[in-house]
Amino acid sequence: MSNDLRSWFVTFPNGVIPLVEIWGCDRLIPAEGPSTHSPPALDAPEPKRQRTDAEEIAKLREDLEVAEDRIAQRSQELWDAIERQDDLAHLVHDMRDEMINLIGRLEESENREEILAGRIEALEDLVVIENEEQEEDEEEEPAPVVDSDPESTVEDD
Repeated sequence: MSNDLRSWFVTFPNGVIPLVEIWGCDRLIPAEGPSTHSPPALDAPEPKRQRTDAEEIAKLREDLEVAEDRIAQRSQELWDAIERQDDLAHLVHDMRDEMINLIGRLEESENREEILAGRIEALEDLVVIENEEQEEDEEEEPAPVVDSDPESTVEDD
């Protein structure tokens, strides 16, 4: 790499020549003074053509229409979201009412179960008591004695 390409990057106002280090070289080489070569040409964009007022107004109208379309679209999306939220709120409310109804029915069935369990116990107790009473009655009553006389027989004439 030659020093002339680098020299146009290195400029000191006081005219001192800076030392340039080249990679891999132990010695410092003084840079040459300002280069007489012009810097390499860069791809510069072409300058923009100035818009006329009519073009500017047309562009602004187009931008306005696009913005209005976006606003209308966002507005519709918002209304749809509000409607979905309202539907979900009604659904949640209906589910809450149904849960309250089911809980009430469950409590009633538990109460009925307790009542029926109590009735079954009472009936079982009654059956046990009646069986005991029947057994006591059978023990107290002597069996009827039948007089049977082997000699007495009914004779047929």
